[in-house]
Amino acid sequence: MSQVAKIEPQETTLQPATPITPMALLERAMTSGAGLDVIDKFMGLQERWEKNQARKAFDEAIASAKAKIEAKGGTCEVVKKQAPAAS
Repeated sequence: MSQVAKIEPQETTLQPATPITPMALLERAMTSGAGLDVIDKFMGLQERWEKNQARKAFDEAIASAKAKIEAKGGTCEVVKKQAPAAS
């Protein structure tokens, strides 16, 4: 007859996954001896990633500033002066 083994559940802790950035991929490519064309592509990817991160940070800063301005009332009156008439 066959015996059934009882398996106790083990408690595991999950490590938070670190995001793989283009710079990490570039470093891996360089250490593994990748060709210049591959390294060049990863460098372009890194530049685009940095540009996108900067845009996101800018958008968040603008949204935060707009929220603060609107919270304080945000209305002001602009008075335009007429230019003197040419004689």
